[in-house]
Amino acid sequence: MMLQYTTISLIPLESKHILMLKNFAFDNKLWEFGLNKLSNVDELEIYISNALTNVEKKNAIVWVIQKDKEIVGTTRLANIDYNGKTAQLGWTWINPKYQGTKSNKISKYLILQYAFEKLNLNKIELKTDTLNTISNKAILSIGAKLEATLENDIKTWRGNYRDTNVYTIEKNDWQNIKLQLLNKIER
Repeated sequence: MMLQYTTISLIPLESKHILMLKNFAFDNKLWEFGLNKLSNVDELEIYISNALTNVEKKNAIVWVIQKDKEIVGTTRLANIDYNGKTAQLGWTWINPKYQGTKSNKISKYLILQYAFEKLNLNKIELKTDTLNTISNKAILSIGAKLEATLENDIKTWRGNYRDTNVYTIEKNDWQNIKLQLLNKIER
């Protein structure tokens, strides 16, 4: 399912996108707070293959983010529980030269709209390292609420266990959040 708003398109991930993603996937800035670190094409191929396996299992939808005609990142809706009507939004990494632009905010808007209005989900989780101030601010800026902090939650590529902030957006709040997001996007 391709999603689009103005100059941003979310295009279903395919193996061929490795060629475009490798142009920035190995930038250390992308993995500073990550669970994984991609440092070569083989690791990128495994990462993409694992993502596509989750798509085949129907518990994830993975997109590349395209601005105009350039692939600038990737993101996904995963851990989709169609019975429980929940999912997690994340695994987003964007070319550092496009970070701080509207690319991420528009991508989140499109995925939230799809999740709540097409998939009829009730709750979306977003998770990030407590130390990642930029990501925490970005998640709050789209209207998510901090629901919990999980201490020593998950092992990172460095071998340490990070504390994780868990944010949520609920369907009951979506219409207000949608209007606020559209206002921010169109400024």
